[in-house]
Amino acid sequence: MRKIAFLLFDQFQILDVTGPAQVLSSANELAPGGVYDIHYLSLVGGPCRATCGMMIDTEPFRDLTGFDSLIISGGDGSRKAATDPITVQYLKQEAPKLRRLISICTGAFLLAAAGLVDGKTITTHWAYATQLQKKNPRVTVNPDALYIRQGSIITSAGVTAGMDLALALVEEDQGRQAATTIARHLVIFYRRPGGQSQFSAFQIAQETKTKDFADLCLQIMTHPNRDYRIPQMAEDAHMTERTFIRHFTRAVGLSPGKFVEKARLENARRALAETRLNLDQIAHQCGYSSPEILRRNFQRHMAVSPSEYRQRFGI
Repeated sequence: MRKIAFLLFDQFQILDVTGPAQVLSSANELAPGGVYDIHYLSLVGGPCRATCGMMIDTEPFRDLTGFDSLIISGGDGSRKAATDPITVQYLKQEAPKLRRLISICTGAFLLAAAGLVDGKTITTHWAYATQLQKKNPRVTVNPDALYIRQGSIITSAGVTAGMDLALALVEEDQGRQAATTIARHLVIFYRRPGGQSQFSAFQIAQETKTKDFADLCLQIMTHPNRDYRIPQMAEDAHMTERTFIRHFTRAVGLSPGKFVEKARLENARRALAETRLNLDQIAHQCGYSSPEILRRNFQRHMAVSPSEYRQRFGI
């Protein structure tokens, strides 16, 4: 049995806790004798209130010797805890005892305040990514990833992304079959259609209100290896380059260049995870001029190499 603890603060986000807790609990139901010994901790113990008003009874946050993993929940409470020197120091003291230290949503603020992610790439809920980056210039915040692992530390986006992370933990501990079985039972994706991303390019395209730009986004997604230089797209849209960029950005929420980059990266991720194509083939198929450019872009955005990504998520 692996002892896993959730660290809660008053005004925590309920799904940051109950989502991954249910995934871990489902793993216990599949394995004879169970897999995880789940605990709920808070600074002083007793009832802890979520933002929705629900309460979870907790044990005091004390010595973590013997615990396998600690999962820090998000919400207003974790952001406030990141400004409390006593909490920050205690986490810093206990962290080396753990095999895995995990944050969900704004729990990353506490990891950053404790200096545990200095020099690392981390993620959080997209709405708080800019704030987290400004407060902690020693880290690199990726606002798009569902979750990122850097050694023994794992950070995830908020709310339902905690379930994606928990499935990854189960797969690491118990194998892919256990994770896929749990996903089927809970009626959730084992892997989201957009890959390991908070917002897929397909989702952005579907939410684009202007039909012409929505159609263009879908074309970029389905044919990422075509020529999508600004002059050509502007000419096709019968606009000047400046007008095209302005209207596209307003309609889509990303500049044309950023959307093309995102679409190509998403197609590359999918090819790495779902096919056995080599990197040369994937680069050509996804619109990259060389495998090296694909490799550099992938490392910059995903904080892992394409080969590491395929090893982790591939078929």
